Amino acid sequence: MAIEVRPATAFATNRTIPHVDDLDVWSVWCFRVRPGYRGQGVTRELLTGAVAFAEEQGALAIEGYPVDNQGGKVDPTGLPLPA
Repeated sequence: MAIEVRPATAFATNRTIPHVDDLDVWSVWCFRVRPGYRGQGVTRELLTGAVAFAEEQGALAIEGYPVDNQGGKVDPTGLPLPA
């Protein structure tokens, strides 16, 4: 899991993920939960902690990039790769 101020990420200039505003937001991405631990609320706890951390750092807004890869591989931005 990763969280950072959006301008410090590749998402700030990534053309795959639309840039919709110029707000000073934080980005959260890249949740990886090991098989055997999935479906137990681990991601929810990670996200809760990430939001708390960003808020402690003064974040006013946080954005994420949810993707349903339907079990397939994803590229470094988290978007599904073609089959």
